[in-house]
Amino acid sequence: MSQIIHPSGVRSTRFLIMSDTHDQDLFPASDTTHAFREPLPKADVLLHCGDLTMVGGLDEYRRTLRMLSKVDAELKLVIAGNHDLSLDKDYWENSRNRHDDPDDHDKAVEIWKGDAAKKAGVTYLEEGTHTFTLKSGVSFTVSFVLVFFGKHSRVHLPGSIKHIF
Repeated sequence: MSQIIHPSGVRSTRFLIMSDTHDQDLFPASDTTHAFREPLPKADVLLHCGDLTMVGGLDEYRRTLRMLSKVDAELKLVIAGNHDLSLDKDYWENSRNRHDDPDDHDKAVEIWKGDAAKKAGVTYLEEGTHTFTLKSGVSFTVSFVLVFFGKHSRVHLPGSIKHIF
């Protein structure tokens, strides 16, 4: 993707920010009744701010990863949301349904950090501060924290995207 360089020497960087896709695939381009359809705009950075799934099932994660692989972005960043239950280690260890597989947390993390995610260009972010440099040389830092309002409720404060050079 070509970068726009302003007279001041500042490069533009295109961010595509989404959330709450809840295991939804992109609708076909011909389906004009939905905004979430192919093709999504090209971006330098895709940031998915959570709720990848409805309840965090492994098959849902795999489908969502396949959907994200269709997005034309150099860097794809993913943060788990409150619907992505099996990605929340504390929840999974202490509050999961007794019929749920105790190993599903580790399996879910492997989906988002493993070979399939790398092949799709996806980076799974955990709480903290992360710095990235794009091929264009643009550098930026993403910080976020999870805030808990109750035993099973949480909300993301994506913090900020800062230090864009």
